[in-house]
Amino acid sequence: MNSLVSADFFRAIESAFLEAQKRETVYKSSYHLAGQPIQMQIAGSVLASHTLPPFSHLKAELDNPSLRVLLWDAKATGVPCPLGLPPETRTDEWGSATQAFAYGFERRYVEYRSHVGTTWLDRASNCLYGCYNDASQFTIYDYSRPLPWLLPVWCNDLGVQVVHTGMVSWKGSGVLLAGPSGSGKTTAVLACLSGGFDYLAEDQTGLGEQNGEFEGFSFYNSARVDANHLKRFPHLASHAQRENDQKTLLMLSELFPGQFVGEAPVRIMLLPRVTPRENSTLERATPAEALRTVAANSLMLPIGGGRRGFERLARLVRHVPCYWLSMGSDLGSIPSAVRGALSS
Repeated sequence: MNSLVSADFFRAIESAFLEAQKRETVYKSSYHLAGQPIQMQIAGSVLASHTLPPFSHLKAELDNPSLRVLLWDAKATGVPCPLGLPPETRTDEWGSATQAFAYGFERRYVEYRSHVGTTWLDRASNCLYGCYNDASQFTIYDYSRPLPWLLPVWCNDLGVQVVHTGMVSWKGSGVLLAGPSGSGKTTAVLACLSGGFDYLAEDQTGLGEQNGEFEGFSFYNSARVDANHLKRFPHLASHAQRENDQKTLLMLSELFPGQFVGEAPVRIMLLPRVTPRENSTLERATPAEALRTVAANSLMLPIGGGRRGFERLARLVRHVPCYWLSMGSDLGSIPSAVRGALSS
């Protein structure tokens, strides 16, 4: 019975999107994300302008998408958002004052609700639907990380784990940067990008594993930067967008064209930390230190990968060299130190 109820619910969502696309222009784009082709269709110009830019570096002309993303703006189209998964089908619910998450019917369906709207993933048909109440009400967090929670669920189904790390690449060799908020990940990523490295991630990286080797995947080209820290990058500060009291948004693909890659093999992991010295230095970290650092913020349930995710991270820190990156006040010394780690 629950399967029929859920199936009816998703048919109703698809019907709502079909009605929305009759009323507003639909913006279609294809991307290569986490090693897979995906297609997005968005009804509403404001919603499209807020959702698509962070993925622009992954744009590609692809057929037969592995994931279809169908989104509409309720205010722009006049098509209201559905109420949510039927209560009798909901399991494993999680919620806070600002967001809520639930599975439906034997975990086939997933729902994520926030202040701006609701998204749903059908894990069997690989369709992700979303209805937003009013895209003009997006915050800096909504701009910078479109489709949170459900993209990680879909990626986990593919064997790609979303980890709380930054990532850059030098001549095809990927560098993961792991640490809690405030540890200096974003500073290290921006310094490396300014120093000629290629960019993959500032805060969220896809981590895949095949035949004992690890691959990092890019999701977003956006960065949320502490307003005070941005003062250390005067050449970037003038490009900050959509500021709030604490963070500013940078669309990095606009600032560093040609310095973006969709994926790269992971060769080393760095654990940034801020020091009062001038120059940046490296010190070998133990696998246990690296695992504690990367796992602390990467295994949040229900999207962290659980036990399998932990075991993957444990294999990662045993497989690649790990270093503490003690960052000094001279930002130019950071990319030099990272290149030194890759060559050692």
